[in-house]
Amino acid sequence: MISSLTGKLIQTNEDSVIIDINGIGFNVIVSKNTLEKFSSVNSVVTIYTHLVVRDDSLDLYGFSSAEEKKMFLNLITVSGVGPKLGILILSGMPVKSLALTIVSEDTKSLSKIKGVGKKIAERLVLELKEKIITENASLLTHIEDVMDSDNQIINEAIEALCSLGILRADAMKAVSLSKENNWDGTLENLIYNALKSMNKY
Repeated sequence: MISSLTGKLIQTNEDSVIIDINGIGFNVIVSKNTLEKFSSVNSVVTIYTHLVVRDDSLDLYGFSSAEEKKMFLNLITVSGVGPKLGILILSGMPVKSLALTIVSEDTKSLSKIKGVGKKIAERLVLELKEKIITENASLLTHIEDVMDSDNQIINEAIEALCSLGILRADAMKAVSLSKENNWDGTLENLIYNALKSMNKY
């Protein structure tokens, strides 16, 4: 199994990169997020990989971080989610936002990702929520109080941000951070600080 590659990035395509290792060019299928990070042609890069073997093909999928690879491996365990859809989902939002969106059961935001309908979104939540919580305790630390909170002001602030088109996962994170920094206890101040932290005010 090819777990990672380190070599010269010689070409980027719409959904893949080619990495040269000792004269051999490896075509690696990647998400948009990984593609954005591997934009410097002729630079030496390390990419985490997963090889998918089928009767008629060998496809190598690549990720800019071990965290993204882990999420991909989790995604393709979900019923109805193959490697190609897994990459599309990873292209839909950053890994941390995706994890928080699944944990917060935000199927509406998941359904907006290309290739993900309502049923797939519900399966992602049903089959991955507990696993992601277990594997990403540190990632979720900042929003645990928000998710478990019965504080009406906090919930109203999250809903207000969502009404502006902000993903629920991002809204939860912003509200959580704003709550910890100079919050005067009012809804207006909490929303203002959350927007400010996201550079939207």
